[in-house]
Amino acid sequence: MFCCGHNAGRSQMAQAFFNHLNKNPKFVAESAGTNIANEINKQCVEAMKEIGIDMGDKKKYYPKAINPKRKYFRIYTMGCNVQCPIDFYKDLALDDPAGKPVEEVRIIRDQVKEKILEIINNLNSISS
Repeated sequence: MFCCGHNAGRSQMAQAFFNHLNKNPKFVAESAGTNIANEINKQCVEAMKEIGIDMGDKKKYYPKAINPKRKYFRIYTMGCNVQCPIDFYKDLALDDPAGKPVEEVRIIRDQVKEKILEIINNLNSISS
């Protein structure tokens, strides 16, 4: 689970990257927020589309609230000092793309990808 405040940018990109890059069927990423936005950050959608990941499917990528009763293997917060209602595993300390031009969102996108690759490598090492 990737959790942030609005579930409109970083957490959505993290979900998309994880599910795109992860080859281990034991793990599937979701994302959610605590104070959800009305829609996904358009610059994030654009930046992801530039590298071949389509976040335009509104059935899959939309802001949603975290379910504190649900059990997750690991919860990562995105760096927004979100008050997650569930204990989280790690904060990824990523800048918020809200209100930033796509040039800056691309940098955040690449940082999200780097963190997701680390997470996938870690999960693969513990599930082998």
